[in-house]
Amino acid sequence: MVESIEVGIVVQDATTQMIYANGFARRLLGLGGTAPLQTSSYDTAWDAVRADGTPCPGDQHPVPIALREKRIVRDMVLGVRRTGSDRRVWLQVTAWPRLSATGEVSEVVTTFSDITDRIEALSAADHALRLSDTNYRSVINVMAEGVLVLGAEGQVLTYNHAAEAMLGAAYFKRSRHPAPEQPTPWESFDAHGAPLAGSAYPTAVALRTGEPCRGRLLQLVHRAGHKLWVRVNADPIRFSAGGVLSGVVATFADVTEERGAIEALKDERARFQLMTEAVPGVVFEQLTRRTGEEVFTYVGPGIQEIVGLPASEVMRDAQAFWRRFHPEDLTRVRAVRARSPKDGGVLDEELRVGPPGGPWRWARLRFSSPRQSPDGQVVYGLLLEVTAQHELAERLREGHRQESLGLLAAGVAHNFNNILSAIVPNLERLRTDAPEPMKGDLDDAWRAAQNASELVKQLTRLVRRDAPTALETVDGAALVNDVLALCRRTFDKRTSITASLPSTPVLVRARRTELQQVLLTLCLNARDAMEQATYPALHVALARVGAKACLAVTDTGTGMSEQTMRHLGEPFFTTREPGRGTGLGVAAALGIVREFEGELTWTSKLGEGSCFTVCMPTVATERIVPESPPPSAPARPLTGKRVLLVDDEPMVRRSLRRLLERLGIEVFEAQDGPAGLALLETRGDVDACFVDLSMPEMRGDEVLRRIRAKWATLPVFILSGFVNEPDALKDATDIIAKPFSNDAVRDALLAALKPPA
Repeated sequence: MVESIEVGIVVQDATTQMIYANGFARRLLGLGGTAPLQTSSYDTAWDAVRADGTPCPGDQHPVPIALREKRIVRDMVLGVRRTGSDRRVWLQVTAWPRLSATGEVSEVVTTFSDITDRIEALSAADHALRLSDTNYRSVINVMAEGVLVLGAEGQVLTYNHAAEAMLGAAYFKRSRHPAPEQPTPWESFDAHGAPLAGSAYPTAVALRTGEPCRGRLLQLVHRAGHKLWVRVNADPIRFSAGGVLSGVVATFADVTEERGAIEALKDERARFQLMTEAVPGVVFEQLTRRTGEEVFTYVGPGIQEIVGLPASEVMRDAQAFWRRFHPEDLTRVRAVRARSPKDGGVLDEELRVGPPGGPWRWARLRFSSPRQSPDGQVVYGLLLEVTAQHELAERLREGHRQESLGLLAAGVAHNFNNILSAIVPNLERLRTDAPEPMKGDLDDAWRAAQNASELVKQLTRLVRRDAPTALETVDGAALVNDVLALCRRTFDKRTSITASLPSTPVLVRARRTELQQVLLTLCLNARDAMEQATYPALHVALARVGAKACLAVTDTGTGMSEQTMRHLGEPFFTTREPGRGTGLGVAAALGIVREFEGELTWTSKLGEGSCFTVCMPTVATERIVPESPPPSAPARPLTGKRVLLVDDEPMVRRSLRRLLERLGIEVFEAQDGPAGLALLETRGDVDACFVDLSMPEMRGDEVLRRIRAKWATLPVFILSGFVNEPDALKDATDIIAKPFSNDAVRDALLAALKPPA
């Protein structure tokens, strides 16, 4: 049947070599009967021409196009010469590529009709018109953009394959529609997502105004859910300049992928912006070009708050940014950065930063490992202000140092308490037996020991922070004399130390040792302020002002500026160089004075010295009874009783042993907790125990717990200079503070033991 039909059929392989031709094709092309085919599309003997008479090269024949573009080439008109003849045959050719399993063209089937008679019968004008129409259709059909032609009433005149593939064939079955972007299943929106009215379509605008409407971006949403972005151009059609509008030609390109990439980029930038704003610092990107020039290609918001420069200035001049850092720190960081490419490390350093002439602040600078790019070396970084953290770290370090010093002081206080525990009872015993002329000296020694005991308690409270003792009535004049006596013994002999004191007592309610600390702090600060003074002079004046007692400490030192005085009293603020002050002295003095319902003020002038004034409420005049040793107790009131002493300090044991033996008590000693427990096991006739709280190997509270587990009613007295955890000692009979007095020990025993009849 293929051989008998009046349509030429030719099969050509991938090289365009003919491998089959039916009878009609052989006759029409003059290929002979059944002889082998020896020609291809590139054979120059065809002498092919297009419909308009222009030559058609071999690679523009339908078969090479179908091979090259893997598509059907429809209805191409060619004029070719028959083999062995000068006569030209006109063919209407369609080439169909056949694809293999791998997607490649294996052969092309060509069909053609003989249109020689029709071509020759056409008039020259009609022939030219048809050729023009063919060319027109061929052009628009091979365009990648969709093409749609509307008439003056908006009716569809023609469209190409790309338009059909893009918008769907159903749309073009309608004879009339106002716009190509709005086929029946589509909803149209503008570039910002707002619904698009029909009158706003580019084709409608061009038809209405007669002016081009180009570059309009539309979003089409199909009722099935998928989206399409198109860019539309609509141009009016006129057959002559200024002529009647006969229609509109519209072209539209599918830019969905392009738009998706743009939207993804916008989303990525928005996320990046949000992330950089959320980061507690400034994110940046720095490029070091191959020439060595440094530039910032991105700087996040907040840079001006840290370095005092806007982001635009930093990106314009990288060196302006680096000049804001302390030169010493910058040199260190540049040295570290120079090593980074070698070891692959990440730079993480703290630097001082600040505007020219301004105070230095602290910033943390972190750089990623470098990355090579076509333009040079790229690093990403983070700049974070850490001034507050740096100051806090310094305060914590200082706090640790203070704590270490406090722990050292507590250890010294513990040992000093043991020494006083031997001194005080012995002084009391010596006073009892001493002749009258010596008792005054012994009383002074006893009062000195009591003062030392108070200082030890104050040292202990620096670390332990136990509950404050009750307020007492303090004579301000006596306190000034005591402090100035200490200053005269310890200050430089060049310093003149004077005082103005009233003739009658000035009494306040306070804790004597803490008020003494306040005055001593002010005197020490005055001494330090006068180190460079030619004539250093310290003067302390005490006076009544209404219902208040006012104590003024004046010096001839360097004085203070207004700025210094504004910050004075803030914790950790100090004008001294590192190692010579913590900035806690005045702050602590303020806290103490306010606790006593007083106030601390100061005045100063640079080069003329300073004056600090403490004002506190006075109390009604009352007689201050000087401290004196307690009267001697009757001897041997507890004869026959047996007491166990457990203390690791031999001197304390000896002092307490002599005291107990004077009361008529038989004493047993143990140097630690295990030895004391062993003695209790071997002796069942012990009437009471004295146990030191702080001992190596086994603490006193553990000894107490083990005693109570076996001897529930045995009186146990804990000896300690300070009790940090009172709950651990709730089962003790009593707690006797070190340094203890004879009366404290005697009274505790008398309360717990009944003396023999």
